[in-house]
Amino acid sequence: MVRSHRKRLLLAPLGILLSVVLVSLLAPTAMGAPVVIQMQRSIREADRNWQEAVVEKFNQEHDHIRLELAGGGEGIGYGKLQVMIIAGEAPHIIYQDPNNLLNMARQGALVDLKPFLEREPKDSPFNDFFEVTWSFYTLGGSIYGVALDLQTQALMYNVDAFNEAGQVEPWTGWTWTDLTAMAKKLTKRVSPDAAPTRWGIREPQWFHWWSTIWHFGGELVDNWSDPQTFIGDTEEVRRALRVYQELVRAGAMSPPGTFGTSGTGGTSINVVGYGLSAMGLANSLYMQTAIPYGEEFGTNWNVASLPSGPAGNTAITNALGWGMVKDSGDHKEAFDVLRYFSGPTSMELAVQHRRGAVLPHRPTMLRTWLRVITVPSNCRVLLDALPTSRPLPLIEDSYKNTVSRAAYDYWRDRISENQAIENMRIGIITGIEANRASLVK
Repeated sequence: MVRSHRKRLLLAPLGILLSVVLVSLLAPTAMGAPVVIQMQRSIREADRNWQEAVVEKFNQEHDHIRLELAGGGEGIGYGKLQVMIIAGEAPHIIYQDPNNLLNMARQGALVDLKPFLEREPKDSPFNDFFEVTWSFYTLGGSIYGVALDLQTQALMYNVDAFNEAGQVEPWTGWTWTDLTAMAKKLTKRVSPDAAPTRWGIREPQWFHWWSTIWHFGGELVDNWSDPQTFIGDTEEVRRALRVYQELVRAGAMSPPGTFGTSGTGGTSINVVGYGLSAMGLANSLYMQTAIPYGEEFGTNWNVASLPSGPAGNTAITNALGWGMVKDSGDHKEAFDVLRYFSGPTSMELAVQHRRGAVLPHRPTMLRTWLRVITVPSNCRVLLDALPTSRPLPLIEDSYKNTVSRAAYDYWRDRISENQAIENMRIGIITGIEANRASLVK
């Protein structure tokens, strides 16, 4: 009996020690350890600065979620992100253009956000978004993205060049005929036979020329989000293409390939920085870079609505958006992060860090953005274009590039109009077939 009592006394410290160890191991679970949510870090410096500011605020205000940015100091590029998704190593939240994000959704990689959105209360920040933003990420009745900005199309122009040429600035209701006449007058040469020292308009960067097709009443595909066939062999499409061919032939628009997108070539520095072109099709993303160029070079510049054609002046609006990766899990917590990044705190910080970016949150845009953004003075046109703006067709960029190359070759008189249309058809049809091949079986 004494031995048993002594044995219990000897074992007691060991039991206490084990209990302490067990409690220490279980304590985080019992106390509710935060769920770690990873978000793809942006490849753009201004966006990274904004993300870091929002993450700091989020982590200060939340105990049950710990938000981290994934991708190191330079962020995660599209190619690397694709590999990470296939390998099951992608962060919970990613961002991409609508085209890329919806193609990922078609392959079954993303979470349908519609059920989450339908459960949101009336005071949800998502209810304060511009209505058009949701159209960019809707596919087959599901929603796969939440916009983080709106890259709304407009025309960027150098006011100093207009004043020098004695040209009146664009006015409400101006047309493509007006633009053509302006471009010719704004073009500057030291002699009639010399190459321009200033072009009237820069050749369209990216896919900005595509909206002109809509302005003349044309279409390239039957349905932007689920294209099934090419419908671009029409007089409306041909008339849109001829606008640019006339500008090149007149020597008023730099032929495609004249400028790259680096050095002096990008639209913002080309128009606002060095004044190598008086005008350029652009969007609000370009405006973010034009603001510091205007300050650096002392340039007076502005933006105008797109010129109208017979069918109006519908603008392209691209919209970088957040998506939730299905295999990364923790969907509820990831959606909580999306809600915070879409709310007033995040949006107000975006005004500070992402100068000029058009945001999806209506109250912030009307309350703060219009007051803070004084250059360009006509920035309101970016908001005015939103209600009727549209995304580009849901076809991979490589196939859309085939379409653009056909247009460029036509404008430079390298191929006929009929051949340009045929090359466009090939690009669109190949892109549609690639869409079908990517569908989850």
